[in-house]
Amino acid sequence: MDRVEELRQQLKEALEMFHHSQQKKWLYLQEIHKTILEILGKYMAETIRLNIQSYFEERNENLHITLKNIDDSLNQASEAHATICSYRSKLIDACNDRIQPTVKVDDGDILLSEVGLSDLQNMSSKTEQCVLQISDLQDRYCSLMVDIEDRVIQRVDGLLNDMEAQIKQLDQERSNEVASLIDASNEELDKAVQVLQSMEQMKQQMESLFQILKKPNSTF
Repeated sequence: MDRVEELRQQLKEALEMFHHSQQKKWLYLQEIHKTILEILGKYMAETIRLNIQSYFEERNENLHITLKNIDDSLNQASEAHATICSYRSKLIDACNDRIQPTVKVDDGDILLSEVGLSDLQNMSSKTEQCVLQISDLQDRYCSLMVDIEDRVIQRVDGLLNDMEAQIKQLDQERSNEVASLIDASNEELDKAVQVLQSMEQMKQQMESLFQILKKPNSTF
């Protein structure tokens, strides 16, 4: 009987250890889940964003240099155009001296390398529009990256949740199997107790019988 109770206690302790290990595993899984999302978020925020920011800064620096060169070229062209207009005006004034009717020419008619003043102004306006478009695209790209970051983290979180759900289902099935084994073991122990009790009763009955057989015959 003592051995049966010892076996029962061992089964109880084994079941407690099993449940404890499952709880500990779930704590580990939750911590791993949290850590993965933190690492992924940090990587997305620090590595990818910093790389994108570095790329934008480098591109904007190159763009700034290009725009400065364009502005310098436009300013030089405007200065050259103004100089030509000034010289032509002086030439026309000299030619119009004592000439009737006087010659009048619009400054916009002057071309510099087949480009007039209106073309230079138009080019400057288009350059400004191009810069605004680039800035707008850059803002949209940054916003898109934030959205991608959120979606990636949500996707990974969903995958981890699915994996944990599968593990939970397997653990539940394993818990059911363990519970069935414990129940079956307890049933076998109950049967063993009944057998031992029956054997104890038989032993007592046999001892009683032996005692009767050992008594002397009262007729002699």
